[in-house]
Amino acid sequence: MMQGQITCSMLITMVILYKWSNWHTGKVRFVCASSLHYASQEAYSVRTFQESLRKLEEMGWIIRHLTPGNHKW
Repeated sequence: MMQGQITCSMLITMVILYKWSNWHTGKVRFVCASSLHYASQEAYSVRTFQESLRKLEEMGWIIRHLTPGNHKW
C-alpha cells in the first residue's frame, strides 16, 4: 500500500477474504461486495468493494469465477 500498488479498500478486502478463506481448499465461498460492506462495518460503499474485487482480479491476486448473466454470489 505504501508503494501505491493497492488502495486501503483493496487491503481491507484482502484481509476479510483471508479471514473467510477455507484453509483446505484456499477458496472463499459466497463473496459479494455487499457482504464485504457489512463485514467491514460499512467502512466503504458497496461500489468501492466491487471496484476493489475487480482490480484485485486484474492484478492476479484473486480469481473470481463469474458466469455472465448470473446474479448469484
